[in-house]
Amino acid sequence: MYVFGFDIPIAELLAICLLLILFGVIFVLLEIIKLRKLITMEKEAVTRLPTAMKELESYIKANVQKGTDTKKIQNDLVRSGWPKNVVKETLGKIKP
Repeated sequence: MYVFGFDIPIAELLAICLLLILFGVIFVLLEIIKLRKLITMEKEAVTRLPTAMKELESYIKANVQKGTDTKKIQNDLVRSGWPKNVVKETLGKIKP
């Protein structure tokens, strides 16, 4: 018996459909695993944020007290990976 104008027997067509569904399910499961890992990493980053912000404030305060130029502090922190807007905001809170 042939289906939908295809010259393929129905058993082979069903086998092909089942394989495609199986591959789709496997792909979706792998993507879910990746997303779970990403969510875990994001949760860890959020829990570390308050500590990191305190360290940033301490670093800025110590360098301001030493008399280091705020532009140099900002440039050093941005080069080390801190977002520029976070550094500027924190520098604004700490008066020289």
